[in-house]
Amino acid sequence: MVNHDDKYNDPRASITGRGILIGVVVVALAILGAYFSITQRKTRLDETRSFWGDDVITALQLGERVEVERLDVKPEESEDTLRTVELTAMPGLGLLRHLLLESRSYDWTTSSSEPIESQWTSSPATEGEASLQPIRLRFTDPTAKRFEPVEFDINLANGWIGDSAQTKSVRLNEHHEPKLRNFFNTVINSEQKRYDFRE
Repeated sequence: MVNHDDKYNDPRASITGRGILIGVVVVALAILGAYFSITQRKTRLDETRSFWGDDVITALQLGERVEVERLDVKPEESEDTLRTVELTAMPGLGLLRHLLLESRSYDWTTSSSEPIESQWTSSPATEGEASLQPIRLRFTDPTAKRFEPVEFDINLANGWIGDSAQTKSVRLNEHHEPKLRNFFNTVINSEQKRYDFRE
């Protein structure tokens, strides 16, 4: 076998100061890119914690059981309409938790001490979504009991969300409001179809 040392010891290839500088710059840019990628993906909780409180943050992060209840079901429809949907093992629940925790999900200029019920009729529901307009989202922790049940009332028609005690409300921003509506429309409609099929 012939050994070609000239392939690995080419005298034309040399390490220069410029080459080292380029290598350092590339490594520095990679480190900065990784840092900003991590910090941008990290959930920002400051404003969310300040507005909702520590117990709500704990419920959103650790709540064992999650349910959504339709608030618009009339008594005469109660037998034919699925009122409560279990979300605990539902795909997308992690994204829902993140959306509700993330400070950037809300338009904080709309925060109010008024009850969310005052926002029910401020924006009409789009066609096909009227029956899903008001919902209640419930987080509980029946096993570990780390917090009392936490409930949010949400107007899917316009993105307003408030505590069920009717003491405060805030609107989701224009980017996240349709995501929340689409998630619940998909979940509730699919579960209603399964319910109808079982009947």
